[in-house]
Amino acid sequence: MRIQNVSVFSAQSEWRQFDSTRLYNSQNQLIAKTEENGDREKPIKKPKIKNKTAQLYIKDMVYGATDGIVTTFAVIASIEGAKLGTFAVLAVGFASLLADGLSMAASNYLAGRSEQAVVESNLHPKKDKVEERPQISAFFTFIAFILIGAIPLVPYVLPVSRPTILFPLSITLAIFSLFLVGGLRTRVTGSNFITAGMEMMLIGRGAAAVAYFIGVFIKSFYG
Repeated sequence: MRIQNVSVFSAQSEWRQFDSTRLYNSQNQLIAKTEENGDREKPIKKPKIKNKTAQLYIKDMVYGATDGIVTTFAVIASIEGAKLGTFAVLAVGFASLLADGLSMAASNYLAGRSEQAVVESNLHPKKDKVEERPQISAFFTFIAFILIGAIPLVPYVLPVSRPTILFPLSITLAIFSLFLVGGLRTRVTGSNFITAGMEMMLIGRGAAAVAYFIGVFIKSFYG
């Protein structure tokens, strides 16, 4: 009886060893196949910004510049569609640029103050301690809005002998700026530069096209 028990135990041990070896080999084959087919999970690329505080202000600048360029380009397109002339482009363009820039900066400031108040009142779970000053965020938003938003207006302040080329020059500058600003968004979002630039360029062109045809319609309706 003892000899039989020993034999059974030996058989069970050999089977377990065989089964473990087979499982190990199967796992190795699966890993090798996965690596060969390129199915290994790839890490998601994140923005290469180490300083979290700097990332916050870059975000304000990018979105301020985005709003500035789209808004000004649409205003110019609507005035050109209505054929109101260079003086109207300069007057309405710079007035809109300054007013919208101040409005956006004020909104950013008030939003930052409100967020701080919520955190301080313990109504919101505290995040990683990153100091964001609302007044600095508002300042960067305003500066980016004004500087980038003024780009489509540049041709209209230049001494050009043929006024008919002003709008095409403005379109060229605006499209290039839209692509660049859209690409710079990847510093915040971590997405592809070309894709983000093309997306922003299409959005800006779409907004300008709508504004232009509204100007054409109003001109034709009121004469």
